[in-house]
Amino acid sequence: MGVTTKPEKTGEAMYYTDDGSDPSDEKSDRKRVKAGETLYIEGGNRTLKLVACDHKGTYGTIKTIKAIDDSKKYEIKPPRQAALFEKTVTFIFPKDKEGARVTITSLFHGLSTEKIMSIEELKEIVNEILKKMRP
Repeated sequence: MGVTTKPEKTGEAMYYTDDGSDPSDEKSDRKRVKAGETLYIEGGNRTLKLVACDHKGTYGTIKTIKAIDDSKKYEIKPPRQAALFEKTVTFIFPKDKEGARVTITSLFHGLSTEKIMSIEELKEIVNEILKKMRP
C-alpha cells in the first residue's frame, strides 16, 4: 500500500510514524516526509499516523491510516509504546481455521516472548482448557 503526502501550505513539514505512536512527539520514532513523497507500508498490519507542522512549530491534526496486510491480519501484536498499566490489544477475529491458527500462534508467541508463560506452561494450560471443553 502506498500513501502520497501533500502539505496544505508552503513551509510545512510533515512527520509520520508507522507504529501507532504520536508523530508530533519529538521523542517518538517519527520520520520526516517530503511533499509528494509516497510512503510504502510493508511488513504486516500497521497504523500510520501523519501530522503537519508549520514554520512556527505548531502541529495540525493527526491523520490516522490503518493498513491491513491480509496475510497477517489475524495476528495479535501488543503495542510497542511503553505503557504504565496493562497493554490493550485489539485484533481481527478469524473467520476460518487458517486465520485461527495465525491468531493462536501469535498469542502464544507473544506470551512466550514477553516471558509471561513458558512453552511448558502454555502446553499445560491448553490441555486444561481442552479438557474443560470436552462434552
